[in-house]
Amino acid sequence: MDSTESWVQDTFAPVVLTCSTPEVERIAQKNNLSLADLLNGFAMLDDADTPLRSVTHPIQLARFNFRFLAVSQFGTLGAAAATEQLNASVKRNPPRHDASASAVELDIPHVSS
Repeated sequence: MDSTESWVQDTFAPVVLTCSTPEVERIAQKNNLSLADLLNGFAMLDDADTPLRSVTHPIQLARFNFRFLAVSQFGTLGAAAATEQLNASVKRNPPRHDASASAVELDIPHVSS
């Protein structure tokens, strides 16, 4: 498999949040792992033939990846920080200005809270 394809599949894999008790985390920590770390060992299904329905036709996924993430590791950004990151990303990767493509201004105004 191409390294770029592998990176995309690993990066954009669906995330399953895990909620565990302190006792479970204590037991897993004996092996220097968390519950999410233990479960991530089983997060790749090769030859799964997973059916996926799209709008036009069904697709069979030969390989299916997902990730486990502990709730304590999951964080969200505030609206202002998310806007800044999105604006920075758009400025780093501006859309191509081809004659055939219409240019769309993607700069999002700053949010004041």
